[in-house]
Amino acid sequence: MIHFPRSRPTTIRKARRTRCGRYSPRAISLVEVMISTVVVSGMLVASLNVYGKSKMAETRALEKTQGLILAQELLAEIQDQAYDEPFATSAWGTESGEDNGNRKFFDDVDDYLDWSASPPQDRNGAEITDFDGWTRSVVVNRRDTDDMESESNVETGIKWITVIVQHGDREVVRLSMVKCVTSAF
Repeated sequence: MIHFPRSRPTTIRKARRTRCGRYSPRAISLVEVMISTVVVSGMLVASLNVYGKSKMAETRALEKTQGLILAQELLAEIQDQAYDEPFATSAWGTESGEDNGNRKFFDDVDDYLDWSASPPQDRNGAEITDFDGWTRSVVVNRRDTDDMESESNVETGIKWITVIVQHGDREVVRLSMVKCVTSAF
């Protein structure tokens, strides 16, 4: 004859009595659920903060790259210009016949003195697309031959050119270069 082991009837577990005489339930209490919810919520808020900051850093890096390209393009254009007015007596800034708003007439470095455009423009004055809210400006000044940090009011043979690119009210990039008078030996 085959005997089958008897299975025990399933019963609901009862709470155990502790030493103090209180009952300790074996299920999760409401307090434990609330604490778990607070911990998980805190972790979620922290992770969303990290995500937001990483997206902001990504945006700033892209903005910096775009600003650098705009500044380098304008600085390269200025670098190709003559130090002084090639065809007439040199004056500080734009000379007669040069339109301060349109760079296609600029033929020397100091023509860019205090030039600015928002949104940025190409050399012919056409707006560069997708740069609304951006500004490019140029500062040109003479430098002292003994101390490059000091500006000079007289001609020294050294001009310091700075291109500033802004997006909104925030400066994104500032690039500078020095242009000197060249002479044949």
